[in-house]
Amino acid sequence: MEGENVEGENIVRRALLNLKDVLRVRRGVTVLLRKKVPLKAGLGGGSSDAAAAIKGVLKLWNISVDEELIFKVASELGSDVPFFIRGGFSFCYGRGERVKQLPFSLSEKLSVLLAIPPYGLSTREVYGWLTPPYADPFSVEPFLRAFRELDWQFLRKRLKNDLERVVFERCPDLRMLKERFLEMGAKISLMSGSGSTVFAIFDDVSFNPSDFRDFLERKFKFIVTTFKGGTSC
Repeated sequence: MEGENVEGENIVRRALLNLKDVLRVRRGVTVLLRKKVPLKAGLGGGSSDAAAAIKGVLKLWNISVDEELIFKVASELGSDVPFFIRGGFSFCYGRGERVKQLPFSLSEKLSVLLAIPPYGLSTREVYGWLTPPYADPFSVEPFLRAFRELDWQFLRKRLKNDLERVVFERCPDLRMLKERFLEMGAKISLMSGSGSTVFAIFDDVSFNPSDFRDFLERKFKFIVTTFKGGTSC
C-alpha cells in the first residue's frame, strides 16, 4: 500500500502546537508525514501519528515531563490518542482517554486479516448516526478474564462493537464480510473502531489467505499480519 503525503492542517500539527503551548517552548520542528494507514478506516492512523509525534519531539528536544501532562495534551486531540501514547494491551475507559495497561500473553500464533473497502467512514458522521437506546452498561471483568484465559468461545459470542449496528444498516457489504469471516472459522471478527475496516483473527495453522482472495479482490484490499511478539504488557 503506497503512502500518502500530507500537507497543511492535520492532527500532528495540532499535537505539536498544543505541546509547545503547554511546555512554553520556542523551539520548532519540521515534520514530514507520510501516511500508510488508510484514512477513515477505523484503525487509529491519525491518532497514532499524533502520539508518535508527541513522543518523538519530547525525545528530540530532550524534555522530560510528567506522564499526566502528556496524557492531558493527548486527550485534547482525541479520545484514543492516550492509548497510542501508552500502547500495548490496555483497558480504556471514561471517553476512552483513561488507559490502564494490562498484562496479556498470547501463547498461540494467530493471523489477523484486515479487510478495507474502497471507501472510508467519518468518525464524526458515524457517531451522528447513533440514536437511543444505547448499549446497556456491563461489567468488563468477564471480558478481561476471557482475554487472560484466551477463552475464544466467550469472546466470539460476547465481544461487540456498538457502532456496527448503524454502520451495517448503511454498509451491508461490511456485515456480509464479517459474517463470511465467521463462517470461515474466524475466532472473532468485528468492525474496527468506527469503520470502515473489518478485521478477523484466525488460527495460524488453519488460516489460508487464498480462501478469501477471490472474494476480497472483487472489492476490498486486505492485509494479513500477526500480533507483535508473544506478550504485550
